[in-house]
Amino acid sequence: MHRHLLTVSPETCIKAAIALMSQAQSSCVLIVEGSSLTGIFTERDLVRLIASGTLTEEATVDGVMTREPIALRVDCYGNEQLQKGFNPRKVRNNRSI
Repeated sequence: MHRHLLTVSPETCIKAAIALMSQAQSSCVLIVEGSSLTGIFTERDLVRLIASGTLTEEATVDGVMTREPIALRVDCYGNEQLQKGFNPRKVRNNRSI
């Protein structure tokens, strides 16, 4: 399975990130600098931002993204040892994407 991942830079304005998410019918975009994953911006981040009353036209994803998301390489999926130590439900309860 190969999916196109939505990515933006940390300097991307929130309005542009939301437009991209809407167009792709996605609940998140990955934040990358060069080839490094630095964060993720989710619908939940947006809800938290709106609830705080601090959303501005100039706001960028860097200011509200979830930093250092847990990421697994595609080739790790079938690894039994990894699956024993990784509980997606537990991660999802802490920070849903």
